[in-house]
Parts: sequence; structure tokens; C-alpha cells
Amino acid sequence: MSVRGKLSGANRIVSIFAMCTIFFGAMPQQAALAIEAGETNFLPSVPLMITAYQTSNLGKDLRYLELYNSGDTLLSIQDFSIVDPDNAERKLQLSTVFSGALLTGGHVVASRTAGVSNASFVIDGWNSSPAAPVAIKKLRIDAAGYRSVEAGLSTKDAERDVSMARTYNT
Repeated sequence: MSVRGKLSGANRIVSIFAMCTIFFGAMPQQAALAIEAGETNFLPSVPLMITAYQTSNLGKDLRYLELYNSGDTLLSIQDFSIVDPDNAERKLQLSTVFSGALLTGGHVVASRTAGVSNASFVIDGWNSSPAAPVAIKKLRIDAAGYRSVEAGLSTKDAERDVSMARTYNT
């Protein structure tokens, strides 16, 4: 006769429990482990803001750009990149005869030659030229140690190539 036939109902339950205990006791413990995570630190937003601009060439290029330091420290403009994400991530190339830092609450203007008189920076162009550039819809400001910030530009045809101001809720 088989073993199964010799066990009564209560004994069968005890036997199943004993076999499960032996089987699961031999397996490694599957306890939930808490992984200690370090402190979450978010990068601060770029303190450089675009406060005014004018496009040219039907919105496909920049005539001038006004930048404002909204932070609480001095900034070196050379540490920042102004990127056009809609045109192959091209970067604005700036040059200046000035040296030093942008004061807290201070503005600087970057302009094409003969665009704005007494501009602090000259817009020399872009680091690359897409074959068929499209109108600039936004500009992104990048810098090491900061979270990138995008500034939307007007996409209305009537507002292309005219001076535009941007406002921020700060």
C-alpha cells in the first residue's frame, strides 16, 4: 500500500506542513531589503534669464539678446551656453572686449554688429548651420552645475523680427 493511503486527514495536513517547512526552510530568505539612499540633491536652475530679444531672417536667427542675472552671485557669461534645440542643438557664439562678471540683478546685451549700440557682447553666429534652419521657438540656457532652463520665443508670424520682451514670475 502507498504512503498516501496510510495517512489520516489530520496526519496528511501535518505532513504537508512539515514538507513545506523543510522545502522553504532550505531556500534563501526572501526578505525585503531596504536600500539606504543618499540625500537627493537637485541642481539649481540657471540664474541667467533671457529678458528681451529680437529675431531676424523671419525668426531663424537672433539680432540681439538681453540676459539678466536673477541669482545671488556674480556670473561669468562665458560659463553659459545658449542653445537652439530646434536647429540641431546649435550654440550661439559670443565674443566680447569686456572682462569680468555679471552682477546680481545686472543685464547684458549680446547683439549682431550694428544691432544694438554699446552691446556688451557681439553675436558672432552659431557653431553650426543646419541646411534648412527653422524659426527659433525656444532657446535653452545650459551651464555646468545648473539645471537647464528653456525660454519660449514667440511663434506668431506678426511678432517675428520685432523686439520682444519676456517676463518671469520670480
